[in-house]
Amino acid sequence: MRRILLFALLLCGGTLAQVSVQEDVVTDSVDVFTTVEQRSGKSTGLAMFSTILLPGLGHQYLDRQPRALTYFTTEALIVFGAILCESHSRRLFDDALAFAWKYARVEGSGNASEQFAQNLSYVQHSDDYNRIMDNNRDHELKYTDENLTWSWADESLMEEYAQKREWATTFHVASSFLIGTMVLNRVIAFVDLRASTRTKGVRAVSFQRLSPSVSPDLKSASIRLSATF
Repeated sequence: MRRILLFALLLCGGTLAQVSVQEDVVTDSVDVFTTVEQRSGKSTGLAMFSTILLPGLGHQYLDRQPRALTYFTTEALIVFGAILCESHSRRLFDDALAFAWKYARVEGSGNASEQFAQNLSYVQHSDDYNRIMDNNRDHELKYTDENLTWSWADESLMEEYAQKREWATTFHVASSFLIGTMVLNRVIAFVDLRASTRTKGVRAVSFQRLSPSVSPDLKSASIRLSATF
């Protein structure tokens, strides 16, 4: 009973107990403030700048080959996809205009604009379009240049032209989306590299045993702590 009471006093900070740590405690020295730059001798600032220029370049500089390869591959696929989509979009727009010149009897390119190309898919005849502008009192929007007149022989042809332009617009939007993804890829690579270079060089501590003991004469008590790093 006295042993139990003495141990309780020890835990409550009693004056009769003396706490000591045995000499066989396993210790280690770890510098928790060591950065990647200090350990490798390479500049993290240069790595960050390289990542903005080309995702994966900063990882390559810091010898992180798997991550570098991932970002390099992603960037290459995005660039290839953006170029392919934009090229196909322009080709479809040109094909649509060639289709209109052939089947809408457009006399020539004249001062043709994107708005003119769009109007070809909305109204079957240029005379109808000019009448609509007159009714809306938008006289300045009328087409008075004889090279900017059109007349679809059949409404189905106008719809086919509109479909061609719709496909061209879809690929153009896809190209713009991929260009935006290039920016996102740089942001992700930058954040990933920044987070990894700020990781501290500390190893986990594993506490193996914490055991109290009391001397035979009940005059002292100790706690034995064993830990490994």
